[in-house]
Amino acid sequence: MRKKTNQKQMRQLWEKFLWLTAILAIVALLWISVKTHLNRQINQLSVEIENLEGSRNLVSKKMAEMHIEQFFGMDIQDVTFANIDSRKLEEALINDSRIEHAEVFIDGRNILHVQIQQRTPVVRIMAENGEDYYLDKYGERIKTVKGSAVRVPIASGYIDKYIPNWREMNAHKIHDILAISKELPKDDFLQALVEQIYVEKDGAITLIPKVGKQELILGSADKLNLKLRNIKLTYKSIVRIKGFDKYERFIYEYTNQIIGDNGKDSKVISS
Repeated sequence: MRKKTNQKQMRQLWEKFLWLTAILAIVALLWISVKTHLNRQINQLSVEIENLEGSRNLVSKKMAEMHIEQFFGMDIQDVTFANIDSRKLEEALINDSRIEHAEVFIDGRNILHVQIQQRTPVVRIMAENGEDYYLDKYGERIKTVKGSAVRVPIASGYIDKYIPNWREMNAHKIHDILAISKELPKDDFLQALVEQIYVEKDGAITLIPKVGKQELILGSADKLNLKLRNIKLTYKSIVRIKGFDKYERFIYEYTNQIIGDNGKDSKVISS
């Protein structure tokens, strides 16, 4: 009876040993597989950039590839899976003010995919204080790049210095500039008409058209839709009949009337 018990215990111990050996073998294979995978090199880098509608891109593939190689600190062909932290690479890319969103992943063919969405500028700021940058529709600053100009209105003149908390300052002129810049593209006529937004020393805003020498004086962005509607009325009715040379400036500070100024006197030409 004791002999049978010993044989049973030996068989159980042997089974446990086999199971332990199998588990250790699986763990070893997994470790070797993971290590081999981490040491595997990237076959290719694929960079996709969503194009800006109707404009030249702010970010080129060459520029993005340079950012990526700087992140890794080595040529892309030397990058292994162990070097890749997708989240940190995405964060590094969106640190570039021109990039709004980035997505990084590796496919089954060991290709590193980087998909980039650019910020869309709505206005370029070229201020008297020397600042030169774009703003997107959220009021985020985008740095300019030589040779990559985007076709948007230029805001110039006496513009307050850009600071991160400008939104908390009600009198900051970026509020008016951004409001105008976001409204113009909603109307094909106005978008084609306005070339420049100029901020005077006293903070008053003047629009400079692409055609003619007139100045379109808004004063501020208050009641902006009414003022822009009056600008359209001016060009579709008054200027079309009386010609571009009749007045030097049109004044829209009062939304219930349009004032024409020929440099000598001013008069209400529509109300």
